[in-house]
Formats: sequence, C-alpha cells, structure tokens
Amino acid sequence: MDFGVRSTAVALDILETVAFAPKEIGVSAIATELGLAKSAVFRHLQTLLDRGYVRRNSATSRYRLGVKLQLLAQLTADEDNLLAAAEGPMSDLRDEVGETIVLSALERSGVRVVATSIRNSMLEIGVRVGSLLPFASSAQGKTILAHLPREMADQLLDSVQGEKILRKLNRELSRARRQGWLESAGEVMPGVNAIAAPIFDASDSCIGAIAVVGLFA
Repeated sequence: MDFGVRSTAVALDILETVAFAPKEIGVSAIATELGLAKSAVFRHLQTLLDRGYVRRNSATSRYRLGVKLQLLAQLTADEDNLLAAAEGPMSDLRDEVGETIVLSALERSGVRVVATSIRNSMLEIGVRVGSLLPFASSAQGKTILAHLPREMADQLLDSVQGEKILRKLNRELSRARRQGWLESAGEVMPGVNAIAAPIFDASDSCIGAIAVVGLFA
C-alpha cells in the first residue's frame, strides 16, 4: 500500500480497536494489539478525537467511541440496516430455541460478529461483538461462502492451505447450498456448536449469517 492508503488503514485499525474493546482502552494497549509505535497511535487518536470519532476520559487517559459515529449510524436507511432488521427476529429465535443467537456480517477478511442475543441461563454461551470469524472454519463463514458468487468465493478460498482441507471445505459448501444451512462443532470455540443460515438483502445478495450457538456433549 502507498503511504496514503496505509495511513487510512492504520487509522481505521485504531478506530476498530477502540470500538471492539470491552471497555475504555489506552494508547499502550492499542499499540500492543496492533503492533504499532505508541507515538503513531497517539497521533492518529488526536485526529480522531478532533473529528469526534473517539472520546478521551480525562481521568484515565483512555479512549472510547465518540458521538460522531453515533450520528453517522443514525443516517443509515432503515431498510438497509441489518442490525435494526434482525433485532426482533433474534430475540424471538433465542426465546424459541433457548440458545444464544449470533448475527454476523460479511467483510473481505471474514465475517464480523455485529450482534448477539444471549440466552438467560446459569451458563451463557456467546461470541463477543466485534469478533472476526474465519470463512473456512466457522459455520457462519462457510454458510456465507456457500452463497457468494462463485468467483468471489474462489478468491476468498485462495488462502486455504492443504488440498485435503480444501476438498473437505468444498464438500461442506456444497452441502450448505443444498440444504440452506450448515453446522459446525468446536471449530471456533472448543465444546461449542453452531448452526448457521445465510441472510440475503433485497437484491438477493448474501450479506451475512445468523447462527444458533450452544454447548454440545
């Protein structure tokens, strides 16, 4: 990447790290997670702070998301808002099956967990919002891969190593296309099973997946 593109990518990496952190996060923690110099992280944060994309807690010198991102999110049209459309169905499905429901959206590098609806029980099973799940080893990822245009799916499969693994994956993708859903046992998290189905937009393009997640023996 040229300097301008790399600078933009670093700024977005920093913003996403702040967004997906479970609590306020400091410069050192961001630098460690991204493998960047603290001085570079600090400079990017000052720009994001000036533009309202992050806020700084003066008592702790740590950062969290700013009001600008909330304003931008409100500009998303309701008919294009996956989160708004899925909220009710996720709650209904959680109550019906008694398990955690996970909503994931398509990205170029994987499928991003964008929302969860956690079951009410003594033991909660969930995936942290913001987690990036792999295409080739998660029920959500494989379900989405199976319903992408073949050329796009093949490009994403280029990174899969091993002919035997690739053959197995292609069999799973064929099954997902045939039956409309796919299960995965212990691939993302030991002892946890997921059953995922694809989500399509108004133009019939696969944009994400919804999964039922729970323990298995």
